[in-house]
Amino acid sequence: MPIKKCLIINLVSFILEMISFNSVFAKQFDPLYKMDKENLIFPESASKATLYSYSNGLKLIVIPEFKSSFTTMHFMIDAGSNRETKNLAGLSHFFEHMVFRKSKNTPEGNFDKIIKAVGGKSNAFTYNGFVTYFFDFPASALDIMLKSSSHMIQNVELKEPYFSIEKGAILSERRQKIDNNPDNKFEEKLNEFSEKDFISLFGTEETINNFKISDAENFFDNYYTPSNTLIIIGGPFKPEFIAEKISRNFSSWKKKDDIPHAIVSFDSFIKEKSKLIKCVDSSITSDYFEMIYPSNQISLKDYTYFEILSHILYNDSKDSFFDELYNSYYSNYFSFSKNIHYQKNNIGSYYLKFYMDKNKIENDIVNLFDKYIKNISKEKITEREKRKLIDSYIKSNALSSEKISNLVEYVKLNQFFYNDFSIYFEKLKLIENLNYNDFSKWIDETFINNKRYYKLAKKSENESFNCKILDWKN
Repeated sequence: MPIKKCLIINLVSFILEMISFNSVFAKQFDPLYKMDKENLIFPESASKATLYSYSNGLKLIVIPEFKSSFTTMHFMIDAGSNRETKNLAGLSHFFEHMVFRKSKNTPEGNFDKIIKAVGGKSNAFTYNGFVTYFFDFPASALDIMLKSSSHMIQNVELKEPYFSIEKGAILSERRQKIDNNPDNKFEEKLNEFSEKDFISLFGTEETINNFKISDAENFFDNYYTPSNTLIIIGGPFKPEFIAEKISRNFSSWKKKDDIPHAIVSFDSFIKEKSKLIKCVDSSITSDYFEMIYPSNQISLKDYTYFEILSHILYNDSKDSFFDELYNSYYSNYFSFSKNIHYQKNNIGSYYLKFYMDKNKIENDIVNLFDKYIKNISKEKITEREKRKLIDSYIKSNALSSEKISNLVEYVKLNQFFYNDFSIYFEKLKLIENLNYNDFSKWIDETFINNKRYYKLAKKSENESFNCKILDWKN
């Protein structure tokens, strides 16, 4: 078939689909409903990012960026893996795929055709605390993208053969990222051994194969709700203009009662404190050692103090922790991180992870860290060091409240964790007005007096995977 004729046929087909698609919306949408309130998120910033809350529970953040000809749109939904039960592990990730497959009353793959036709792109990710769907497209395509994404998010069609096709897709992804990756497979097994009721974000072959359409329908009805959803839109638009567009396109999304997260403590996640969890396997590529400090409450202050401590630990000046660790050849790489296991309750932990070149040096690493953390707790941070930290923080965040892409990521990563979106300025104030006694007390409570536990991964030439819980002997 000639190329020109083929293009004409495809264009006609697309137009007919759009006519059919819009006829669905003509019947579906109700009149406008009233917004509850609006607030500037970063009041000290020129970005004028604005938060809107609607009567059905939906929330919207609009980030004006008039220098851009493109629009970025995120749907963040509180339907991540911590909404699953163990027998339904992987279901939140399944929806990440299924949402794009087919919506009710529209052809299969309709959304992908629309976003490609307007010159945009889309993707999605599943996390422990939420799932996010995001789209980039020309600003001129705003209306059709709002209509199509609204229909897609609200009207997933959970029917065969698409249900089984997407089950197969996430099984393939699991095999690629977990089963066929020795290090990732080992880490999943280690976490399963060390944590109570561990649920893999990727599910298991058994749980995925056992998914029923009724399971998916219940999950969708319970968690894909307006009150569980935050929409973030950035582009060359005034906030009130977008707010009205959202109201028109999402007015049919009916409010539902929230299903609260269970109130849990960190003890729900780990089997043993003050113990060494040692796992060996012949398949892993390198040994590593972890020190884990549990926390039942990671607040904005905790998060800021963690960043201050990170700055101190990563300082590569002479006689620093970083300097002695590497010069002693204890580790060829280390990381200090925090992990939020259960974001609605801010349950989390602080991790120090060391990749090791030598055998039997775990005690040396622990002794070195204990020495430095006690010194940090006792020695007051000088004004010069504090100024250096502030300058570094300002420099690394200079564009985050002004540039659309960075700000979207910034808001996205903190949603369902902090209620206060003015986080950048609050953190800066905490650093500028650092109360050293308070910081020292936080170090004592979080690290020195906390009951940590340990994970040790060892490569063994002959042993298959096995784990033991041992007493820690220092």
